[in-house]
Amino acid sequence: MSAPVRPPQKHYSPRTPEHIKIDNIINGKKKINIKKPEGDEKDGNKKNYKIINVGGKIYDNRRPNDSCPILKTKGTSNVNLNNSAKCGSLNNQNNFKSKTSINLSERNNKKKQKVSSINIKEEIKVPQNYLGDNDHGETNDDDLNVIEKRENIFALEKNTVEQYDKRKDFCNNLLAIKNFRSLLICPAFKDPKYKPTDYTKKAWLENPSLNRFNDVFCIDSTRVILKRYFSNSNKSTAASNLCQNIHNQALKAKKKNDYIHANYVKIPFSDYVYICTQGPLQNTIEDFLLMCWQEDSKVIVMLCELKEDDTEKCCKYWPEAKEVATFGRICVYNEREDTRKYEGIVIRTLKIQLGETKKVIIQFQLKSWPDHLVPSSSTILVTLLREVQLISSRNPIVVHCSAGIGRTGTFIGIHYASERFKNQKNEDITLLDVIREIRSQRLQSIQTTIQYAYLNICLLEYFALDNIIEYDDNVKQFINKNISFIQEYARRLLAKRTKVNLTKNKDTQE
Repeated sequence: MSAPVRPPQKHYSPRTPEHIKIDNIINGKKKINIKKPEGDEKDGNKKNYKIINVGGKIYDNRRPNDSCPILKTKGTSNVNLNNSAKCGSLNNQNNFKSKTSINLSERNNKKKQKVSSINIKEEIKVPQNYLGDNDHGETNDDDLNVIEKRENIFALEKNTVEQYDKRKDFCNNLLAIKNFRSLLICPAFKDPKYKPTDYTKKAWLENPSLNRFNDVFCIDSTRVILKRYFSNSNKSTAASNLCQNIHNQALKAKKKNDYIHANYVKIPFSDYVYICTQGPLQNTIEDFLLMCWQEDSKVIVMLCELKEDDTEKCCKYWPEAKEVATFGRICVYNEREDTRKYEGIVIRTLKIQLGETKKVIIQFQLKSWPDHLVPSSSTILVTLLREVQLISSRNPIVVHCSAGIGRTGTFIGIHYASERFKNQKNEDITLLDVIREIRSQRLQSIQTTIQYAYLNICLLEYFALDNIIEYDDNVKQFINKNISFIQEYARRLLAKRTKVNLTKNKDTQE
Protein backbone atom coordinates (compact mmCIF):
# COMPACT_ATOMS: atom_id res chain seq x y z
CA MET A 1 0.00 0.00 0.00
CA SER A 2 1.46 3.28 -1.09
CA ALA A 3 1.86 6.18 1.24
CA PRO A 4 -0.91 8.75 1.23
CA VAL A 5 -0.33 11.68 -1.01
CA ARG A 6 0.20 14.86 0.92
CA PRO A 7 -1.47 17.92 -0.57
CA PRO A 8 0.98 20.56 -1.68
CA GLN A 9 1.50 23.44 0.64
CA LYS A 10 0.49 26.86 -0.43
CA HIS A 11 3.42 28.69 -1.95
CA TYR A 12 4.71 31.38 0.40
CA SER A 13 4.45 34.82 -1.05
CA PRO A 14 6.25 37.88 0.32
CA ARG A 15 3.18 39.88 -0.51
CA THR A 16 2.02 40.11 3.09
CA PRO A 17 -0.44 42.72 4.40
CA GLU A 18 0.87 46.22 4.83
CA HIS A 19 1.63 45.71 8.52
CA ILE A 20 2.80 42.63 10.33
CA LYS A 21 1.10 42.45 13.69
CA ILE A 22 2.50 40.52 16.59
CA ASP A 23 -0.05 40.09 19.35
CA ASN A 24 -0.24 38.29 22.65
CA ILE A 25 3.12 39.64 23.80
CA ILE A 26 3.42 40.73 27.42
CA ASN A 27 -0.19 39.67 28.06
CA GLY A 28 -1.39 41.45 24.97
CA LYS A 29 -0.04 44.85 26.09
CA LYS A 30 2.99 45.01 23.76
CA LYS A 31 2.53 45.68 20.08
CA ILE A 32 5.20 45.85 17.44
CA ASN A 33 4.16 47.42 14.15
CA ILE A 34 6.56 46.87 11.29
CA LYS A 35 5.92 48.78 8.11
CA LYS A 36 6.56 46.85 4.94
CA PRO A 37 9.17 48.50 2.73
CA GLU A 38 8.01 49.68 -0.62
CA GLY A 39 9.33 48.21 -3.85
CA ASP A 40 9.18 44.51 -2.96
CA GLU A 41 8.38 42.26 -5.91
CA LYS A 42 7.09 38.76 -6.03
CA ASP A 43 10.11 36.88 -7.18
CA GLY A 44 13.14 38.99 -7.83
CA ASN A 45 13.40 41.87 -5.44
CA LYS A 46 12.77 40.38 -2.02
CA LYS A 47 14.02 42.35 0.97
CA ASN A 48 16.00 40.37 3.48
CA TYR A 49 14.64 40.69 6.97
CA LYS A 50 14.61 38.68 10.14
CA ILE A 51 12.16 38.47 12.98
CA ILE A 52 14.14 37.01 15.81
CA ASN A 53 13.21 35.91 19.31
CA VAL A 54 16.43 35.89 21.33
CA GLY A 55 16.21 35.39 25.08
CA GLY A 56 12.54 36.24 25.09
CA LYS A 57 12.93 39.55 23.20
CA ILE A 58 11.72 40.46 19.72
CA TYR A 59 14.14 41.95 17.19
CA ASP A 60 13.83 43.05 13.58
CA ASN A 61 16.83 43.61 11.35
CA ARG A 62 15.35 45.28 8.33
CA ARG A 63 17.46 48.31 7.44
CA PRO A 64 17.50 50.52 4.35
CA ASN A 65 21.09 49.48 3.64
CA ASP A 66 21.22 46.19 5.58
CA SER A 67 24.26 47.53 7.41
CA CYS A 68 23.23 46.57 10.92
CA PRO A 69 22.11 43.01 11.62
CA ILE A 70 19.82 43.75 14.57
CA LEU A 71 17.61 46.56 15.83
CA LYS A 72 16.86 46.09 19.50
CA THR A 73 13.55 46.91 21.09
CA LYS A 74 13.46 49.34 23.98
CA GLY A 75 11.64 47.12 26.44
CA THR A 76 13.40 45.94 29.57
CA SER A 77 10.94 43.27 30.62
CA ASN A 78 11.19 39.64 29.55
CA VAL A 79 8.99 38.67 26.60
CA ASN A 80 7.50 35.15 26.44
CA LEU A 81 6.43 34.34 22.93
CA ASN A 82 3.08 32.50 22.70
CA ASN A 83 3.32 29.54 20.33
CA SER A 84 -0.25 30.14 19.23
CA ALA A 85 0.57 33.67 18.06
CA LYS A 86 -0.49 34.37 14.52
CA CYS A 87 1.62 36.57 12.32
CA GLY A 88 -0.46 37.57 9.30
CA SER A 89 0.33 35.34 6.32
CA LEU A 90 2.83 33.41 8.42
CA ASN A 91 0.03 31.13 9.68
CA ASN A 92 1.06 28.44 7.25
CA GLN A 93 4.54 28.37 8.69
CA ASN A 94 5.42 25.91 11.40
CA ASN A 95 4.97 27.30 14.89
CA PHE A 96 8.15 28.50 16.51
CA LYS A 97 10.00 25.36 17.60
CA SER A 98 13.10 27.09 18.89
CA LYS A 99 14.11 30.45 20.30
CA THR A 100 15.14 31.72 16.85
CA SER A 101 13.00 31.60 13.71
CA ILE A 102 14.45 33.25 10.60
CA ASN A 103 12.83 33.81 7.24
CA LEU A 104 15.30 34.86 4.57
CA SER A 105 14.73 35.89 1.02
CA GLU A 106 17.31 36.54 -1.67
CA ARG A 107 18.04 40.00 -2.82
CA ASN A 108 18.44 40.83 -6.47
CA ASN A 109 21.73 42.75 -6.73
CA LYS A 110 21.17 43.61 -10.39
CA LYS A 111 18.29 46.00 -9.71
CA LYS A 112 19.07 49.20 -7.90
CA GLN A 113 16.10 50.82 -6.28
CA LYS A 114 15.79 53.38 -3.59
CA VAL A 115 14.32 51.94 -0.44
CA SER A 116 12.43 54.16 1.94
CA SER A 117 13.22 54.15 5.63
CA ILE A 118 11.61 51.61 7.85
CA ASN A 119 9.67 53.10 10.71
CA ILE A 120 9.41 50.85 13.67
CA LYS A 121 6.91 51.97 16.19
CA GLU A 122 6.71 50.31 19.52
CA GLU A 123 4.18 50.67 22.21
CA ILE A 124 5.65 49.26 25.40
CA LYS A 125 4.26 49.74 28.84
CA VAL A 126 7.12 50.95 31.05
CA PRO A 127 7.13 49.67 34.63
CA GLN A 128 6.12 52.26 37.19
CA ASN A 129 9.50 52.22 38.94
CA TYR A 130 11.50 52.45 35.72
CA LEU A 131 14.05 55.30 35.93
CA GLY A 132 14.96 55.48 32.27
CA ASP A 133 14.78 58.47 29.95
CA ASN A 134 11.35 59.96 29.33
CA ASP A 135 11.02 61.48 25.89
CA HIS A 136 8.00 63.51 26.96
CA GLY A 137 9.70 64.97 30.04
CA GLU A 138 7.22 63.29 32.39
CA THR A 139 8.21 61.83 35.75
CA ASN A 140 6.30 59.56 38.02
CA ASP A 141 6.12 59.69 41.81
CA ASP A 142 9.08 57.34 42.29
CA ASP A 143 11.25 59.51 40.05
CA LEU A 144 10.33 62.58 42.06
CA ASN A 145 11.15 60.79 45.31
CA VAL A 146 14.60 59.78 44.04
CA ILE A 147 15.34 63.28 42.78
CA GLU A 148 14.17 64.80 46.05
CA LYS A 149 16.41 62.45 48.05
CA ARG A 150 19.43 63.37 45.93
CA GLU A 151 18.74 67.08 46.33
CA ASN A 152 18.41 66.61 50.08
CA ILE A 153 21.80 64.87 50.20
CA PHE A 154 23.49 67.66 48.23
CA ALA A 155 21.81 70.30 50.39
CA LEU A 156 22.93 68.47 53.54
CA GLU A 157 26.54 68.36 52.34
CA LYS A 158 26.45 72.04 51.43
CA ASN A 159 24.89 73.00 54.75
CA THR A 160 27.47 70.88 56.59
CA VAL A 161 30.36 72.69 54.88
CA GLU A 162 28.79 76.08 55.55
CA GLN A 163 28.08 75.08 59.13
CA TYR A 164 31.75 74.25 59.73
CA ASP A 165 33.09 77.25 57.81
CA LYS A 166 32.98 80.28 60.11
CA ARG A 167 35.03 82.66 58.00
CA LYS A 168 32.00 84.57 56.78
CA ASP A 169 30.69 84.90 60.32
CA PHE A 170 34.05 86.28 61.41
CA CYS A 171 33.96 88.91 58.65
CA ASN A 172 30.38 89.96 59.39
CA ASN A 173 31.07 90.25 63.12
CA LEU A 174 34.18 92.34 62.50
CA LEU A 175 32.40 94.65 60.05
CA ALA A 176 29.63 95.14 62.60
CA ILE A 177 32.05 96.67 65.15
CA LYS A 178 31.31 100.37 65.43
CA ASN A 179 34.16 101.29 67.76
CA PHE A 180 37.38 99.65 66.59
CA ARG A 181 39.13 100.96 69.68
CA SER A 182 37.60 98.03 71.58
CA LEU A 183 40.00 95.67 69.78
CA LEU A 184 42.99 97.85 70.67
CA ILE A 185 42.07 97.90 74.35
CA CYS A 186 40.61 94.35 74.54
CA PRO A 187 41.01 93.33 78.21
CA ALA A 188 40.40 89.69 77.22
CA PHE A 189 43.71 89.72 75.31
CA LYS A 190 45.56 89.78 78.63
CA ASP A 191 43.42 87.03 80.15
CA PRO A 192 45.74 84.33 81.57
CA LYS A 193 43.63 81.57 80.02
CA TYR A 194 45.02 82.51 76.62
CA LYS A 195 48.59 82.01 77.85
CA PRO A 196 49.70 78.35 78.05
CA THR A 197 51.38 77.31 81.27
CA ASP A 198 51.93 73.58 80.79
CA TYR A 199 55.30 73.68 79.06
CA THR A 200 58.99 73.10 79.75
CA LYS A 201 62.02 75.07 78.54
CA LYS A 202 64.95 72.93 79.61
CA ALA A 203 66.99 73.35 76.41
CA TRP A 204 66.46 77.11 76.49
CA LEU A 205 67.79 77.28 80.05
CA GLU A 206 70.85 75.22 79.17
CA ASN A 207 71.91 77.46 76.27
CA PRO A 208 71.72 81.12 77.34
CA SER A 209 74.42 82.19 74.89
CA LEU A 210 72.26 81.06 71.97
CA ASN A 211 69.25 83.15 72.97
CA ARG A 212 68.82 86.74 71.79
CA PHE A 213 66.50 87.70 74.67
CA ASN A 214 66.40 86.41 78.21
CA ASP A 215 62.60 86.66 78.45
CA VAL A 216 61.57 85.00 75.17
CA PHE A 217 61.30 81.28 75.79
CA CYS A 218 61.71 78.32 73.45
CA ILE A 219 59.51 75.45 74.65
CA ASP A 220 60.78 71.88 74.45
CA SER A 221 57.70 70.17 72.99
CA THR A 222 57.88 71.83 69.56
CA ARG A 223 61.49 73.00 69.29
CA VAL A 224 63.53 72.18 66.20
CA ILE A 225 66.13 69.48 66.87
CA LEU A 226 69.27 70.61 65.10
CA LYS A 227 71.30 67.90 63.37
CA ARG A 228 74.79 69.30 63.38
CA TYR A 229 76.63 66.24 62.16
CA PHE A 230 76.83 65.51 58.44
CA SER A 231 79.22 62.75 57.37
CA ASN A 232 81.61 63.59 54.54
CA SER A 233 81.64 60.81 51.95
CA ASN A 234 85.10 61.88 50.70
CA LYS A 235 86.74 60.97 53.99
CA SER A 236 87.40 57.53 55.34
CA THR A 237 84.98 56.14 57.89
CA ALA A 238 87.57 56.08 60.69
CA ALA A 239 88.70 59.65 60.06
CA SER A 240 85.11 60.81 59.80
CA ASN A 241 84.17 59.15 63.10
CA LEU A 242 87.21 60.68 64.82
CA CYS A 243 86.33 64.17 63.60
CA GLN A 244 82.75 63.72 64.70
CA ASN A 245 83.80 62.60 68.18
CA ILE A 246 86.09 65.59 68.61
CA HIS A 247 83.41 67.92 67.32
CA ASN A 248 80.79 66.37 69.59
CA GLN A 249 82.95 66.88 72.66
CA ALA A 250 83.56 70.51 71.72
CA LEU A 251 79.84 71.11 71.26
CA LYS A 252 78.97 69.49 74.57
CA ALA A 253 81.55 71.64 76.28
CA LYS A 254 79.74 74.71 74.89
CA LYS A 255 76.36 73.20 75.85
CA LYS A 256 75.19 73.67 72.28
CA ASN A 257 74.09 70.13 71.48
CA ASP A 258 71.03 70.11 69.19
CA TYR A 259 69.52 73.41 70.35
CA ILE A 260 68.39 76.37 68.28
CA HIS A 261 65.82 78.96 69.32
CA ALA A 262 63.14 77.80 66.87
CA ASN A 263 59.75 76.06 67.07
CA TYR A 264 57.52 74.24 64.60
CA VAL A 265 53.99 75.57 64.10
CA LYS A 266 51.72 73.13 62.28
CA ILE A 267 48.83 74.69 60.37
CA PRO A 268 45.64 72.71 61.17
CA PHE A 269 43.88 70.71 58.44
CA SER A 270 46.74 71.26 55.98
CA ASP A 271 50.27 70.14 55.11
CA TYR A 272 51.86 73.52 55.82
CA VAL A 273 54.44 73.86 58.58
CA TYR A 274 56.16 77.05 59.71
CA ILE A 275 59.38 77.37 61.69
CA CYS A 276 59.27 80.44 63.91
CA THR A 277 62.71 81.52 65.03
CA GLN A 278 64.63 84.49 66.38
CA GLY A 279 66.87 86.70 64.28
CA PRO A 280 70.27 84.93 64.14
CA LEU A 281 73.06 86.06 66.44
CA GLN A 282 76.61 86.26 65.15
CA ASN A 283 77.40 82.93 66.82
CA THR A 284 74.22 81.23 65.56
CA ILE A 285 74.29 82.10 61.84
CA GLU A 286 75.74 78.70 60.96
CA ASP A 287 73.09 77.00 63.10
CA PHE A 288 70.36 79.01 61.39
CA LEU A 289 71.56 78.12 57.89
CA LEU A 290 72.07 74.50 58.94
CA MET A 291 68.46 74.38 60.14
CA CYS A 292 67.23 75.69 56.79
CA TRP A 293 69.40 73.08 55.10
CA GLN A 294 68.26 70.08 57.14
CA GLU A 295 64.56 71.06 56.86
CA ASP A 296 64.96 71.52 53.10
CA SER A 297 63.24 74.89 53.33
CA LYS A 298 62.63 76.74 50.09
CA VAL A 299 61.65 80.06 51.67
CA ILE A 300 62.87 82.38 54.44
CA VAL A 301 60.63 85.27 55.50
CA MET A 302 62.44 88.10 57.30
CA LEU A 303 60.09 90.63 58.91
CA CYS A 304 62.61 93.09 60.36
CA GLU A 305 65.57 95.28 59.51
CA LEU A 306 69.10 94.45 60.58
CA LYS A 307 68.96 97.51 62.85
CA GLU A 308 65.96 99.44 64.15
CA ASP A 309 66.32 102.57 66.29
CA ASP A 310 70.09 101.94 66.49
CA THR A 311 69.43 98.53 68.00
CA GLU A 312 70.54 95.29 66.38
CA LYS A 313 67.56 93.11 65.50
CA CYS A 314 69.28 90.49 63.35
CA CYS A 315 72.76 89.61 62.14
CA LYS A 316 73.35 89.52 58.41
CA TYR A 317 73.46 85.92 57.25
CA TRP A 318 73.88 86.60 53.53
CA PRO A 319 76.52 88.46 51.46
CA GLU A 320 76.00 91.35 49.08
CA ALA A 321 74.63 90.66 45.61
CA LYS A 322 76.93 88.53 43.42
CA GLU A 323 79.23 87.86 46.37
CA VAL A 324 80.06 84.81 48.50
CA ALA A 325 80.27 84.46 52.28
CA THR A 326 81.26 81.50 54.44
CA PHE A 327 79.73 80.71 57.82
CA GLY A 328 81.47 77.72 59.40
CA ARG A 329 80.98 74.79 57.03
CA ILE A 330 78.30 76.54 54.96
CA CYS A 331 78.98 78.70 51.92
CA VAL A 332 76.34 81.24 50.78
CA TYR A 333 76.21 82.90 47.36
CA ASN A 334 73.81 85.82 46.80
CA GLU A 335 72.84 85.27 43.19
CA ARG A 336 70.24 87.99 42.79
CA GLU A 337 68.31 90.73 44.61
CA ASP A 338 64.97 92.04 43.37
CA THR A 339 63.31 95.16 44.80
CA ARG A 340 60.93 95.89 41.92
CA LYS A 341 58.32 93.14 42.25
CA TYR A 342 56.80 94.35 45.54
CA GLU A 343 57.18 97.74 47.13
CA GLY A 344 58.92 97.46 50.49
CA ILE A 345 60.02 93.84 49.94
CA VAL A 346 63.48 92.63 48.89
CA ILE A 347 63.62 89.20 47.26
CA ARG A 348 67.00 87.46 47.38
CA THR A 349 68.03 84.22 45.69
CA LEU A 350 70.56 82.49 47.94
CA LYS A 351 72.57 79.44 46.92
CA ILE A 352 73.74 77.49 49.94
CA GLN A 353 76.47 74.89 49.71
CA LEU A 354 77.39 72.27 52.29
CA GLY A 355 80.12 69.88 51.17
CA GLU A 356 79.44 69.09 47.53
CA THR A 357 75.68 69.67 47.70
CA LYS A 358 73.97 72.94 46.78
CA LYS A 359 70.48 74.18 47.55
CA VAL A 360 68.54 77.30 46.57
CA ILE A 361 66.54 79.32 49.10
CA ILE A 362 64.43 82.39 48.35
CA GLN A 363 64.50 85.06 51.05
CA PHE A 364 61.73 87.68 51.36
CA GLN A 365 62.67 90.64 53.55
CA LEU A 366 59.78 92.92 54.49
CA LYS A 367 61.31 96.31 55.31
CA SER A 368 58.15 98.27 56.04
CA TRP A 369 57.13 96.82 59.41
CA PRO A 370 58.76 98.82 62.22
CA ASP A 371 58.92 97.28 65.65
CA HIS A 372 55.96 98.20 67.90
CA LEU A 373 54.07 99.53 64.83
CA VAL A 374 52.21 98.02 61.87
CA PRO A 375 52.70 98.25 58.08
CA SER A 376 50.86 100.95 56.19
CA SER A 377 48.41 98.41 54.75
CA SER A 378 47.24 94.84 55.19
CA THR A 379 47.61 94.11 51.48
CA ILE A 380 51.39 93.83 51.62
CA LEU A 381 51.28 91.12 54.30
CA VAL A 382 48.49 89.16 52.61
CA THR A 383 50.31 89.34 49.27
CA LEU A 384 53.56 88.16 50.84
CA LEU A 385 51.82 85.26 52.55
CA ARG A 386 50.25 84.05 49.30
CA GLU A 387 53.56 84.32 47.46
CA VAL A 388 55.34 82.31 50.14
CA GLN A 389 52.70 79.59 50.12
CA LEU A 390 53.01 79.31 46.36
CA ILE A 391 56.74 78.65 46.18
CA SER A 392 57.27 76.76 49.45
CA SER A 393 56.49 73.35 47.89
CA ARG A 394 54.87 72.46 51.25
CA ASN A 395 58.33 72.35 52.83
CA PRO A 396 58.74 74.08 56.21
CA ILE A 397 58.64 77.87 55.83
CA VAL A 398 61.20 79.66 58.02
CA VAL A 399 59.89 82.95 59.46
CA HIS A 400 61.78 85.29 61.77
CA CYS A 401 61.82 88.86 62.98
CA SER A 402 63.95 89.81 65.97
CA ALA A 403 62.47 87.75 68.80
CA GLY A 404 60.41 85.55 66.48
CA ILE A 405 57.12 85.96 68.33
CA GLY A 406 55.45 89.35 67.64
CA ARG A 407 55.62 90.11 63.94
CA THR A 408 56.36 86.46 63.20
CA GLY A 409 53.31 85.27 65.14
CA THR A 410 51.08 87.82 63.43
CA PHE A 411 52.27 86.74 59.99
CA ILE A 412 51.67 83.01 60.46
CA GLY A 413 48.48 83.79 62.42
CA ILE A 414 46.75 84.79 59.18
CA HIS A 415 47.24 81.34 57.67
CA TYR A 416 46.59 79.50 60.93
CA ALA A 417 43.34 81.33 61.72
CA SER A 418 42.11 80.97 58.14
CA GLU A 419 42.33 77.18 58.23
CA ARG A 420 40.98 77.04 61.77
CA PHE A 421 37.88 79.09 60.99
CA LYS A 422 37.30 77.14 57.81
CA ASN A 423 37.09 73.83 59.67
CA GLN A 424 35.19 74.44 62.90
CA LYS A 425 33.24 71.26 63.48
CA ASN A 426 31.53 70.87 66.81
CA GLU A 427 32.91 73.99 68.41
CA ASP A 428 32.84 77.75 68.12
CA ILE A 429 36.20 79.39 68.65
CA THR A 430 37.29 83.00 68.63
CA LEU A 431 40.47 84.57 67.34
CA LEU A 432 41.79 84.63 70.90
CA ASP A 433 41.32 80.85 71.05
CA VAL A 434 43.32 80.57 67.83
CA ILE A 435 46.08 82.71 69.32
CA ARG A 436 46.26 80.43 72.33
CA GLU A 437 46.69 77.43 70.01
CA ILE A 438 49.55 79.20 68.23
CA ARG A 439 51.15 80.04 71.57
CA SER A 440 51.03 76.39 72.58
CA GLN A 441 53.52 75.78 69.73
CA ARG A 442 55.44 79.07 69.69
CA LEU A 443 55.17 80.64 73.11
CA GLN A 444 54.32 84.36 73.47
CA SER A 445 53.25 84.74 69.83
CA ILE A 446 51.37 87.98 68.99
CA GLN A 447 52.60 90.16 71.81
CA THR A 448 50.42 93.27 71.79
CA THR A 449 46.83 94.35 71.19
CA ILE A 450 48.12 96.41 68.27
CA GLN A 451 49.28 93.24 66.54
CA TYR A 452 46.00 91.56 67.52
CA ALA A 453 43.92 94.35 65.93
CA TYR A 454 46.12 94.31 62.83
CA LEU A 455 45.66 90.53 62.54
CA ASN A 456 41.88 91.07 62.48
CA ILE A 457 42.19 93.45 59.53
CA CYS A 458 44.58 91.15 57.65
CA LEU A 459 42.16 88.24 58.06
CA LEU A 460 39.30 90.35 56.73
CA GLU A 461 41.23 91.17 53.55
CA TYR A 462 42.50 87.60 53.26
CA PHE A 463 38.94 86.25 53.35
CA ALA A 464 37.66 88.94 50.99
CA LEU A 465 40.29 87.97 48.42
CA ASP A 466 39.10 84.37 48.81
CA ASN A 467 35.57 85.57 47.92
CA ILE A 468 34.21 84.63 51.34
CA ILE A 469 32.60 88.06 51.36
CA GLU A 470 32.22 90.61 48.61
CA TYR A 471 35.27 92.85 48.40
CA ASP A 472 33.26 96.01 47.83
CA ASP A 473 33.93 99.65 48.62
CA ASN A 474 32.52 99.31 52.13
CA VAL A 475 35.03 96.59 53.00
CA LYS A 476 37.92 98.53 51.47
CA GLN A 477 36.90 101.66 53.35
CA PHE A 478 36.64 99.72 56.61
CA ILE A 479 40.14 98.27 56.13
CA ASN A 480 41.84 101.55 55.19
CA LYS A 481 40.12 103.50 57.94
CA ASN A 482 41.06 101.11 60.71
CA ILE A 483 44.63 100.54 59.50
CA SER A 484 45.14 104.29 59.83
CA PHE A 485 43.49 104.20 63.25
CA ILE A 486 45.82 101.40 64.41
CA GLN A 487 48.90 103.24 63.14
CA GLU A 488 47.94 106.46 64.90
CA TYR A 489 47.20 104.62 68.13
CA ALA A 490 50.55 102.79 67.94
CA ARG A 491 52.48 106.04 67.34
CA ARG A 492 50.90 107.77 70.31
CA LEU A 493 51.50 104.76 72.52
CA LEU A 494 55.13 104.51 71.40
CA ALA A 495 55.70 108.23 72.02
CA LYS A 496 54.25 107.88 75.49
CA ARG A 497 56.52 104.93 76.29
CA THR A 498 59.56 106.77 74.96
CA LYS A 499 58.79 109.75 77.15
CA VAL A 500 58.43 107.53 80.20
CA ASN A 501 61.76 105.82 79.47
CA LEU A 502 63.55 109.15 79.09
CA THR A 503 62.17 110.28 82.42
CA LYS A 504 63.39 107.10 84.08
CA ASN A 505 66.86 107.53 82.59
CA LYS A 506 67.11 111.09 83.88
CA ASP A 507 66.07 110.01 87.35
CA THR A 508 68.67 107.25 87.27
CA GLN A 509 71.46 109.63 86.22
CA GLU A 510 70.57 112.13 88.93
